[in-house]
Amino acid sequence: MKKRINEFIFEAFGFPVLLRDVPVGEADSGEEFLDINMKVLEEVVAKSLITSSITLTGVTLKFLRGFLGLSLRDLGSEIEVPHTSLKLWEDNQDKKTGLDENQEKRLKYLVLLKVHTNEQKEFSKCLFDSKASRQNQEGPLQILSVYKYGA
Repeated sequence: MKKRINEFIFEAFGFPVLLRDVPVGEADSGEEFLDINMKVLEEVVAKSLITSSITLTGVTLKFLRGFLGLSLRDLGSEIEVPHTSLKLWEDNQDKKTGLDENQEKRLKYLVLLKVHTNEQKEFSKCLFDSKASRQNQEGPLQILSVYKYGA
């Protein structure tokens, strides 16, 4: 049975994220590591940021911009904020951004679209993967991986 950590504060994004029931792997050298899929974790954190009542700060803005894969100029254009303002807010890390309600809604909508697109891609892979469709499994449906990252 794989080792698990009951609770772990993950801080690699620049802000704390509480992870629960985290699997731990062991390298050949004996060193332990968190056995998590970073892409999935990034998506879960992005979803949590846009659905919670948390105040967006410079560091969370930078995280969401990175999740979206947008430059300062591109994000500024999308949410109608000068890129210089975005840069200033990101540099002020823990301070609240100056996004107004409509700009924040546009940002959250962009994140929602990206999450939705990622989910569609994953579903399409499952649906059209010829290997998976050829399997003739009897018995209960087996769920291969479940992520339980809570905030």
